[in-house]
Amino acid sequence: MESELDITRSLISKFFDLDKKENSFFQEGNPSHLEMEALLSARISEMLADEMEALINAMYRMDVPEPAFHEAMAHADRAERIAKLVVERLIQKAKTRIWYRDNV
Repeated sequence: MESELDITRSLISKFFDLDKKENSFFQEGNPSHLEMEALLSARISEMLADEMEALINAMYRMDVPEPAFHEAMAHADRAERIAKLVVERLIQKAKTRIWYRDNV
């Protein structure tokens, strides 16, 4: 069965078009939430510069709260703040999936 970490990494890959073979999210080991945020912030920085519409679309599909996204955008370290929001939200989604898988 997939763990919370496996589901979270899979969701990150899905929403951010990350290649499983080349991305460090899929290497052996269990990265901490902070490590996942750091890795994801680099991709979000790229999207902020070149793919803003795709980033906004991903936020909508992940159901990241719009006020929190706008708050993060108002700071100089916006990529890091958005990555934190994303990881927190996808961990919530993973926990929900696991709960339904195990209890329904």
